[in-house]
Amino acid sequence: LEWLPIYFGVLKTGAIAVPFNFRYDSDEIYYCAELAQVDVIVFGFAFIGRIEVNAERLSRGRLLIY
Repeated sequence: LEWLPIYFGVLKTGAIAVPFNFRYDSDEIYYCAELAQVDVIVFGFAFIGRIEVNAERLSRGRLLIY
């Protein structure tokens, strides 16, 4: 994914971008999503496996965009 267009699109909507470290495992991604109270997670191909592991927990009240 192209980070800059996504980042500026998020800012333009008035939302706050919460970038995750690309080295995070599935539990760390879930922890950060809960801590930051994110509503939408935009992720690329490299994160599919890590998102799928927690897809049920992550998608509760959130929109997951690939």
